[in-house]
Amino acid sequence: MRIVKCSLVCLALVLVGACGSGGSSKPAAPTTTTSTTTATKIRKITKTAYIARANAICTTMNRQTDAVRDPGNDPEKVAASLAQIRTIIGNALVKLRALPEPQGDEARLAAVYAKVDALRAGMQAYIDAVHAHDAPAAATAGKRLDTLGNAANAASNQYGLTVCGS
Repeated sequence: MRIVKCSLVCLALVLVGACGSGGSSKPAAPTTTTSTTTATKIRKITKTAYIARANAICTTMNRQTDAVRDPGNDPEKVAASLAQIRTIIGNALVKLRALPEPQGDEARLAAVYAKVDALRAGMQAYIDAVHAHDAPAAATAGKRLDTLGNAANAASNQYGLTVCGS
């Protein structure tokens, strides 16, 4: 169960590779340009502006995950806390996916988001196993959360989103 508890702390920091690396606590004003083509508006954003906007989302997510109660070692309570964190991360991920992405970085960000989706799926596998009273499956899923969290962190850091990838 300690692995799962450690995973909860790590999960609070993951957020889909959505937070920026930035020195200032005040996010920079986003820089976006809009150009109109035939019937479609294409929004462009710099990587620096993307990171600033994503960082604001991540800051909110971190506050929310910090507020999730420590579940102790009770598997049902761990599953309940993990469900809350999974929802918080999912809500932040929706907001992140709604941001305009730096041109040319769409595939890289999609890969980061895919790692977070895999992490959320792993969280659900643990929750389902606990609710089914399947201790071996819960143990396996709990151990897998560390691997999934590390992968999401690595993808975030590779993009330069070091606040949430730490």
